[in-house]
Parts: sequence; C-alpha cells; structure tokens
Amino acid sequence: MRLSPALPVSLAAPLVCLLAGAVAAESVDVDGDGKLDTVRIEPTGAVVVERAGGGGAFVPFGLTGAMGKTQLSFGGGGAGGKGRPYVVAVAQIGRAWEAIALRWEKGAMKELWRGPVGPAGDDGEYEVWIEARPSGLVRWQRRGDLDRCDGAPVELFREAWDDAAGRWKPARPSVRFPDVTATVKAVPSASLGAGWYRATAATTAAGAGDAGQLVAPRVLEDGDPRTLWKEDRGGDGSGEMFTFRTTMKGGKAAALRVIPGATAGNRVRALTVVGKGATYLVELADAPPGEAVVATFPSPIEGCVTVAITAVDRRGAGNVTSLAELGVIADVELAPGGAEAILAQQVARGGIAGESATRALAGRGASAVQALTAALDQADGTSRPRLLAALGKLRHPAVIEPVARALATGELPEGDREAAAELLASLGPDGERALARVVADPALADPSMKSDEGSRLAAAEVLARTQPRALLQVAGQGSRGFRASIVALVAGAGMPALLAWQRGEHPAPRCSPISRRRRR
Repeated sequence: MRLSPALPVSLAAPLVCLLAGAVAAESVDVDGDGKLDTVRIEPTGAVVVERAGGGGAFVPFGLTGAMGKTQLSFGGGGAGGKGRPYVVAVAQIGRAWEAIALRWEKGAMKELWRGPVGPAGDDGEYEVWIEARPSGLVRWQRRGDLDRCDGAPVELFREAWDDAAGRWKPARPSVRFPDVTATVKAVPSASLGAGWYRATAATTAAGAGDAGQLVAPRVLEDGDPRTLWKEDRGGDGSGEMFTFRTTMKGGKAAALRVIPGATAGNRVRALTVVGKGATYLVELADAPPGEAVVATFPSPIEGCVTVAITAVDRRGAGNVTSLAELGVIADVELAPGGAEAILAQQVARGGIAGESATRALAGRGASAVQALTAALDQADGTSRPRLLAALGKLRHPAVIEPVARALATGELPEGDREAAAELLASLGPDGERALARVVADPALADPSMKSDEGSRLAAAEVLARTQPRALLQVAGQGSRGFRASIVALVAGAGMPALLAWQRGEHPAPRCSPISRRRRR
C-alpha cells in the first residue's frame, strides 16, 4: 500500500489504520491489563491514548501544518515487553513526514524514538519508513527501482530497535518468496553469457550508507574472480538480493552462472531466482572455489530476474560472505550460433542496445566476425557503418580485410577510424601489410574502389608508429594536402630516424599524430 509516495503497511501488523485528513483510531491493549484501550491521531497533530481503566497520554508531533495521511501500527510486546506492544504513529504534516514510537512503561507512555520518515536523500531518491510488527520495531528504506522482479517491495538497510541499547541496529533482511517451482543443482561449466542480462541493482554494497548510494554491482560481472561483492551489513548475506535486466531483445533468462567467493569466508550454499511465473532454488553446495558453475533452469524466464542469497555456510571468525561472479545467461546465448546473429541485428539497429551488443561480440571471436559480415550483406546505408564500426572493435585476424577496405573507402565513421587502424596494426604482419595498403591508396590496384584520404591519413598516423618505413613508399602519392601530411609525418622523425628507416630499422618517430585541423 502506498502513501504519497509510498508508505508500506506490514500484513504482519494486525492493527493498522490508514486515513487521509481525518482522525486515525484503533483499539488495542496498550498497558497489558487485558482491556482494550483507544489510540488515535488527532487532526491537531498529536497521538492520544485513552486507557480503558482511566487516564492516558497526549504526545504531540514536532511538525506543524495541515494533517495529511496517517498510519498506526502495533506489535511486539512479547517476553521483554510483558504484553505491552509498541505503538508507532506516522503522519504526513504539511509536506513532511514524522514518526513516533511509544510503549507503556511505569504507568506512562514512554517515547522510544521519533524522527523524520518518508522521502529522503537530496532529491527524495529513496524513502525511510518505520513500523511496529509482531517481531518488534522495524525501520527500513525503499527505492522503487530496486523492487523485486515479481513485484514485491524490498526493504533495504533494514534495522530493528534494540531496547537494551535504546537505538537501532542492523537487522537481517526479511525475505519471502513464492513457492519454489523447481530445485536446480549448479554444475561446473564453461558457459558464459555475452551480456544479454546485466546486474542493475543490489540490496547492499561495500561502503553504501543508504539506499541512495546503491549502484549496479558491476564487480559481479567484470570477469575478474579476484574482485568480490561482499555483504556490508554485519550479517552473513542471507536475504541480500541482486536484480538482472535484459539489455537486448530476443532472449530469456535460461541459466545462472556463479563463481563463489574466497575460501576464507562464508560460502553461499543456495540462491533463489525469482521472475515472471517461476521461482527456482539453485544449490551450490558442491561449487569449487574460484571455478564457475552453471545452473540451467527447467524453463527460461521472460524479463527481469531477482537472485537472492538464501542459504550460507558460515566459516571463519570474520563472518564475511562474498561472491566473485554472478550472472544470468540468456537462452539465445546457449544456442550454438544463435547469440551472434541476434547480437549483429542489435548492432545494425543501433542505439544503446547496439552498443551493448558490440561489447558482447568483442569476446566471441570468429563467430562474431562471421555474424557481422553476414549482416553486412543485408545492410542498408544506415546500418552498414554501425556494423563496420563493430567489426573494427573485434581483435581477430578475420577482420583484417573487411576493416581495411572499410577504412580505405571511408565507410567507417570518423570517430572509429583511428581505433580501426590501431586494431589492424595490432594483428601482426598481416594487419600491418593491410594498413600499409590502405595508406598507399588501394584504388591504384583496384580502380573500382574509391579511397578516402581522411581515412588514409588516420591509418598513416598509426603506421608512423608501427611500420614507419612504409610511409616513404607513399610520400609522393595522393593530393597535394595528403602528400604534405605524409611528408610532415616523415620529416617529424628527424634525419637519424630516416637513415635508420633506409637501413631497414623501424624506430618509433618523434612526431606527434597529425591534428584534426592539419588533416583537414
């Protein structure tokens, strides 16, 4: 239930009243004498308690202004409270929210805590709420964008009231999921997602002090098992959650890939995966430290998924729980040849999804080159530069010829030309020879090609650092401006370097790359 913008009400608290601009009243045994007392929030801005046996209390709010929505909740009062429940009153007064926590002690209503609730942070990016529940006083934070993928709200930075200390202390997350659809055991596997799913949220992170500081847990998918996500609330990690969302269309969540954390700390033993119409329990009991294991779901899940730590083996005195890698693999990524073709289509369409697809293809070798070149055969004038730019980011020998041709003809976008030339130079002698052919004007060998001098100059700048002797062979070719630029590169190296070139040595020239202004 939401209270402008969002005030959750616990189903576990049986006595809750929500009213807007009116008196909120409930009957509850406040003093533990077995008789129902009356507790209400007055429109004047106060909590009033009327005991059935006579007497009561009047506790004013600190805020002033028009009374908005209100909430009363009651709970706790077990053994230590001797049957006297906590009473929590929350009210929107003017534009702000305030909460008061009370309990009957020694013949009077004792104020345990009061403070601001509701929207918090610089721009109200998260909310703070407090409630009395059967387990006691609970305070938590919430961000709508961090809710679970099954629609359930998530209580972030959950705290419980410590009566003895008279303050809030971090509390273990309280997580309930729908009934488990199936249990899956993770097994060692080399399966690796290409990036269809990305981790977009985590319920805690090292160094985060509130919900506004939570960011996407990139450490879980950086490909480095030495970097770890760690539970940062003083618990064992149970109940902490991660949300994964698709970055591209065409795939569903089909598997979970995990690399457990360091052997010195706690070990995650089980994870619960929740998504649209499915709840899978993933067992990691036999997961070897530092090695990837994959759990394949009985049926793929469409849309986003939430992964929660649900069982932990405690080890070591530090009680530190960590994960090295955690990722969701899409069904198309498990199909042979299926992922590359769909990624190439995403590249052709462009946008943010196209950028993600380009990054995903970068690590898929010859199959990625094949998919992009196949897409080029069907590409139009809009999508062709995108596909060529993606090819120019794949470090594989198969890209040499198509990238060299695109660089020579000027089909590559200007911002991608230098990177493409650097790529060719990094691919060994074959790449360097192709780069030299680009600078030497391939149109001389193939009149059907129309070479682009701007692209050839970008190639020449790189060639001056990798194979400078080749520049001497093209110093007299091309337009007057092109020849002058080549001469500037050659002359910038100085006479000792020129003599070394003539002897076949290849020192790096001292000249700087031609500026864009000079190139024009």
